[in-house]
Amino acid sequence: MSEQPGQGNGVGTPERPQPAGRPPGDNAGRRAAWLGVGGLVLTLFFWPLGLVLSIAGIIVGLRARRRAAHAPGAMAGIVAGGIGAVLAAIGVASLIYVWPQANDMTRCLDSANTMTDEQACKDRYIPQIEKKFGAKPGSLDWMF
Repeated sequence: MSEQPGQGNGVGTPERPQPAGRPPGDNAGRRAAWLGVGGLVLTLFFWPLGLVLSIAGIIVGLRARRRAAHAPGAMAGIVAGGIGAVLAAIGVASLIYVWPQANDMTRCLDSANTMTDEQACKDRYIPQIEKKFGAKPGSLDWMF
């Protein structure tokens, strides 16, 4: 049986035709852009997943740039992933910085039985967190 174009590779699986004008692997740049932008957006809402996607966007973007001279979206993925990774790193560093106060406040809130107890916990620990960051008193009230 002779192989003719479009009839498969001889092992029973048909070959996938490449779109005209685009080299194989051209989607890596676009994939990097989606990962980088997704990581940046998720960093604002859920930083652990945002950090993972941001790092993936950077890695995929760098690989796409190394593989092909023209990889549309690769640089956008690298930049957006970098910004997302920096923001997530700032979030991690901030959490580590206030971990003792945040942990104590969480324990206090978990043991509170009434709204008055919850308010007492907030009144006790929020000023400590504000002082640690050097923020004005009452500036973190909107968060809690």
